[in-house]
Amino acid sequence: MDAGDQDSACDVGSERDHEHSQTLLFNSSSELHRRNKDTSEEHDEEEEEEEGEEPLPKHPWTIAMVILFANFTYYASFAVLNAVLTDIAHDFQTTESAAMWVTTLPPLLGAALTPSCGSLSDRLGRKRVWVVGYILNFLALGVAGVSNTLGVLLFARVMCGVGSAMENPTGMALILAAFPETRHGLIIGLAATVGTVANSVGLLVGGIVTEYYGWRVLFLGPFIPVGLALFVAVWVLPPDNRTRARARRGGPGLRDFDWTGSVLFSLVMTLLLVGINRGGANSFTDPFVIITLVAAVALTPVLVRVERRATHAILPPALIGEARVAATMAYSLVRDTTYMILFIIFPLYLRDLCGVSATTVSLLTFVRPLASGIMGPLAGRLADHPRFPAHLIMLWSAYAAISDKVLGLLAMWSGSVTPSLILPFQSLLGGVAGANGTASRLFITARTTKEHLGNVQGIISMLMFVGNTVGIDIGIAFLAASRDTRGVALLEGFRAACITALVCYTLSLALPTWLSLHSRGSAPKAAIPPLHARRHIALHSMVLGVPAIAPDTIALLAGPPSHPREIQSSEML
Repeated sequence: MDAGDQDSACDVGSERDHEHSQTLLFNSSSELHRRNKDTSEEHDEEEEEEEGEEPLPKHPWTIAMVILFANFTYYASFAVLNAVLTDIAHDFQTTESAAMWVTTLPPLLGAALTPSCGSLSDRLGRKRVWVVGYILNFLALGVAGVSNTLGVLLFARVMCGVGSAMENPTGMALILAAFPETRHGLIIGLAATVGTVANSVGLLVGGIVTEYYGWRVLFLGPFIPVGLALFVAVWVLPPDNRTRARARRGGPGLRDFDWTGSVLFSLVMTLLLVGINRGGANSFTDPFVIITLVAAVALTPVLVRVERRATHAILPPALIGEARVAATMAYSLVRDTTYMILFIIFPLYLRDLCGVSATTVSLLTFVRPLASGIMGPLAGRLADHPRFPAHLIMLWSAYAAISDKVLGLLAMWSGSVTPSLILPFQSLLGGVAGANGTASRLFITARTTKEHLGNVQGIISMLMFVGNTVGIDIGIAFLAASRDTRGVALLEGFRAACITALVCYTLSLALPTWLSLHSRGSAPKAAIPPLHARRHIALHSMVLGVPAIAPDTIALLAGPPSHPREIQSSEML
């Protein structure tokens, strides 16, 4: 082959190699483009799936049972703690007033921290916050059980308060998020029942156990069950993948948490509750009490200003500023406060003024939470039905409660105190209280989204903590005023406590009445009765409830039985 032919062949080969390389480059570029397109489409599908409706867990009842069992073992062990404060003070060689902080610290911290912890769980992940809170409670049990000084025991109770503030709203939010909204009423009622039954079982069993084994068994006894529940919960509870994905896309995350509002709210609530607690135990003219209450009032406008400006406030103005929600919250606070006042006063009235034996008093007191635990889920299941909205159940149970309270007080002061008469009154009062609590919590919960469930449940838990704490403090203050220097019960103190509770509860009935007349949109339109029908329901309830208040003035003046006698537990049969 000559030189020209060789050059021509080389040119042809070069052209073929160039065309082949261009083809390979085009194919690889097309393949890369196709892969990038597929990856982009998959990413878009994932984002659309994340932004869509969150799928419900496959085993919601397993999640509910784990969390509720954990709550049961925890609350049952502390129900009888008030009864052993004398033993704690004796063991640590301190005063009973100092030992009182063992029971005061957890609810105080719970009221101060639950809204913040609930909001934190919505951003950081509910499972993560719940597990951390439960670990704190688990460690607090061990520290309290082996504590050798009152300071160590109080430190354990601080851990318990912080852990409860993290666990309570987050656990409730986890359960509610696992069920459809048509089951939320039933779930709220069941959760309330677990707490009620735990307290009742703790009172019955805890007293017997501590009598033989000492108060430390209250902390060391549930240590192993709580640890097992923690292990199962870590395995069963759904992960927080969706919360993290929402934060990665620029949604609310830890960087958006309302730190300033959280600190201010915790400070205001702590000052307020400490002032009320010390004022009830000592005197409201004490300088320390005056300073704490004035500081709480002075910081409240600052808190309101901060929350209005916050992007993600722990006390959302859009929720709390809604008139129907504000009315429900105010009524719930008054209801819980008056309930606890009478819960403290009533047993001592029966024992000290009516001659009822301690065993009979315990049995009569046990009936009320038992009835509450039964009616809570029933009322919740009824409220899940569109034809029975929560605000109407709240209204009916509120007027049933006031009628029961007035008739019960009438029987007490007329001298007709017998177990056969007290049992139905206590049962009805507990039942309507359980129904009312479930309906009010459901009404507030229904006005939020899944993304804010933790925050809202924290606010509701805070109201419960405040109502119970204030009610107990007021009841103790009335008890202190109802005894003379010899410790003998005086009728005037019991009368003042009952009149205060009755007047406050009666005035608060205006809130559910107004709520019933203005609750448009709280249920499907077809389920809400016409306006004239709602007015008829409200008027009918007032006719049934309010006239029962009139005879109460006569009943309060009648005094206790002229010849009290000892009523034995055998008469309960």
